[in-house]
Amino acid sequence: MVLDLQAQEGNAFATASVNRKEVLLEQPVKVKITAYSSTWFASPLSFDNLQVEGAFLQSFKQTQSSIKYIEKRKYAALEFYYILFPYREGEVVFPELIITVSIPAEGDYKGKPVVLKTKPITIKVNSVPEGGDPVRWLVANDVRISETWSIPTSSVRVGDVMERTISISAKGTLPTFIDEADVGEVDFASIYTSEPRFIDERDNQQTNGRRVDSYSYLLEREGSFSLPEVEVSWWNPYAGRYYKRVLPEVKVVVSENPDLASLEALRDSLNALNQPLSLEGVQEDQPIDWRRWIYWTGAAGLLLLIGWILVRLIGRMVNWIRKKREAYVDSEGYWYRRVLKQQNARAMINHLYHWLDRSKITKKAALLSDYCADEPILKEEVEKMVKSEYSSVSKPDFSISKVKGALSHLRRRRKNPGKNVSETIGLKPLNP
Repeated sequence: MVLDLQAQEGNAFATASVNRKEVLLEQPVKVKITAYSSTWFASPLSFDNLQVEGAFLQSFKQTQSSIKYIEKRKYAALEFYYILFPYREGEVVFPELIITVSIPAEGDYKGKPVVLKTKPITIKVNSVPEGGDPVRWLVANDVRISETWSIPTSSVRVGDVMERTISISAKGTLPTFIDEADVGEVDFASIYTSEPRFIDERDNQQTNGRRVDSYSYLLEREGSFSLPEVEVSWWNPYAGRYYKRVLPEVKVVVSENPDLASLEALRDSLNALNQPLSLEGVQEDQPIDWRRWIYWTGAAGLLLLIGWILVRLIGRMVNWIRKKREAYVDSEGYWYRRVLKQQNARAMINHLYHWLDRSKITKKAALLSDYCADEPILKEEVEKMVKSEYSSVSKPDFSISKVKGALSHLRRRRKNPGKNVSETIGLKPLNP
């Protein structure tokens, strides 16, 4: 692990660390950034967008607050991280990160702008291990593959179109790193494919992805046939070995179709929409039927237009919902309710700092002790709780229920300064 502990602004500094300095091609590297202050943070961390040459970078910028001790000195700390995916061999450098934040000097309460810097980190990227296929190389914690069919494959007729959808989900990698499954070729149908869909399924801990490919099989011969099995393999970096999953062979029974007049029209329309993977059975040097071509092209264009409009509308709706969700998750009320759900001291302290960062009640940059200074019960219980978790001298008893009750009382009183909140909720004033 790389760790830079050099102080940069007297009572504040920043560090960068990685979980590994040597990886394989496309193997993820977690880069943790931590900002320290011997007082507190009066503003959120601010930094420019980062780019790494030779690697893709995904950011997880939601900060986690904590209290840390370095050489017996107490610091407030804010942490966030990136996940880096190198896509070329050799050395990849995670560059210097410049962080701007407002921090009060020791003995003062007013925040002042401070610039913190991390040191660059060099990561060695090795090639694909022996036995691996560089063309179909995938690094993941786990991979799942599944398929669906639009109609049963055991009862189809010549001229039918079977739509096959193959979905590959991978944990711990980018969706764009997932290669298309090899479905093979067949001699009883023409296969047409559409553009793949790449779906980002990251969570709060890691990057996950899914690739979805669709195929249309235009059946051209009757009889009983088999579609070959489909295999996906990957390298698990934690186990240090290859794994694979397989979709089993599919049986297809094609019966005679007395009405073959539509077969040519279907082939023409599919050709207009997609590029076939195999072209067996397609007749060449046939005279062009312009009216039929124009008809099918117009129909395809209309369908594409309708699909484009629907995608835009759904995209805007999803974006609106996502922004609403992000605003809600970053709100004071959300974190206050999270505080009330906590049942242990460490989680309570962590969530109290998250809530305090988003609280607009205080007029100055506040420590937790400043916020609860005029609520004796809250101040006393919080101090006991902090000492219980971070002091090696004594382990005083504390009451989480008292913390929640006093915090609720103080929050209401500060939000409604003209009201006696104690009387409103039927309690006796704490300071009569």
